[in-house]
Amino acid sequence: GDLGGRKSIAAPPGPTLTPAARPSAAAYAHTRGRAGATPCTAAAPDVRPPTGPGAGGGDARPVYGLEGNADILGVVAEHKYNHGDYSAAYALTSRILAHDPFELSCVPVHCCVLLHLQRKPELFATAHRLVEAYPHSAEAWFAVAVYYTLIGEHESARRFFSKSTSLKQHFVPAWVGFAHAFAAQDESDQAMAAYRSATRLFAGSPLPWLGIGMEYLRTNHLTLAEQYIRQAHTLAPKHPLVLHELGVVHYFKGEYESAAQVLASVARDEAGSAPSATEAREPALVNLGHAYRRLGRYDDAIACYQDALAVCPHSASTFGALAFVYHLDRRMHEAIVHYHQALALRPDDTFTSEMLTRALEEALDTEPLLAVDPQPDGGTSAGGGPGGAAGAAEHAMDMEVTAT
Repeated sequence: GDLGGRKSIAAPPGPTLTPAARPSAAAYAHTRGRAGATPCTAAAPDVRPPTGPGAGGGDARPVYGLEGNADILGVVAEHKYNHGDYSAAYALTSRILAHDPFELSCVPVHCCVLLHLQRKPELFATAHRLVEAYPHSAEAWFAVAVYYTLIGEHESARRFFSKSTSLKQHFVPAWVGFAHAFAAQDESDQAMAAYRSATRLFAGSPLPWLGIGMEYLRTNHLTLAEQYIRQAHTLAPKHPLVLHELGVVHYFKGEYESAAQVLASVARDEAGSAPSATEAREPALVNLGHAYRRLGRYDDAIACYQDALAVCPHSASTFGALAFVYHLDRRMHEAIVHYHQALALRPDDTFTSEMLTRALEEALDTEPLLAVDPQPDGGTSAGGGPGGAAGAAEHAMDMEVTAT
């Protein structure tokens, strides 16, 4: 989620594109506590000199003294954070703060990691300690604002983000957090004004541009959204969140092949990825499944939804999307079972209720409603086509599309 886990579009219920996590403010800074934190077990960056002939007789002991350097560890932690490996990022920031509890350079990323890991008591203690020690520090009030974001009090969060920017006008994480707080309350104009301030203060970061694009996408301005997201992609062509949002733009435009290609690069884990990184890719897995469904690649869509459920097993929307693909593929027993599972998690889902009723009727009907539907011009449409009951159902599934 974003600093508040906000979804960018609220719309009618039904299986939908799943939003990715909106980037936390620390991700925008490219700079980056908890006293007495357990020393981290993550390996330090490799700063050993070359070994072998002509390289000091093969002595591999570090000679630069940088294995515990806070700046290097902070850069590594930021990289882990940006790629969704929150546990590894937390281990590194905790290691820094265990050595120096008031190392302010790593406070933004540490607080945002605590937010993603939902560690309320630790984030509260960190913010309280920083405010007591540095009452005039922008980083201290930033930590307070992140805590209020975590507990869902966005009005208070906005007030403290504003205080942080007043103490340090060029503190980019606070500007981005300020924008997130507006966006969480659907105040798009103020949010985009804050994002634009961040682009001026840190023009080399892709994420303020991405924030603007996500706001335009939330309000269904596809052309402007694509313009800003592509600008972010130019600055960071391999950033997972940028790629995810670009895939969502392709999906909105009906470019399902392009959407599937881009989302696949985010959704498919690299070997040995951490569990938290896998969880961060869950929205991309679901959205990739939507793209495959639109392409009629039902087996691939089913595999994506099942992978997503392995990460987040209590997602009603994913169960509903999986049931719908089974329904389109005429596998009625599996569809009915998964519609029931979706309704068990979200009983008030009218779309799933309607589709369950239709599936039960079709299970006894030799003329399936979703298999082949008549078109207005006398033609026919396959299950994923634009006309008839199937087209209406596909449209209903895409009503709540989001990009965050």
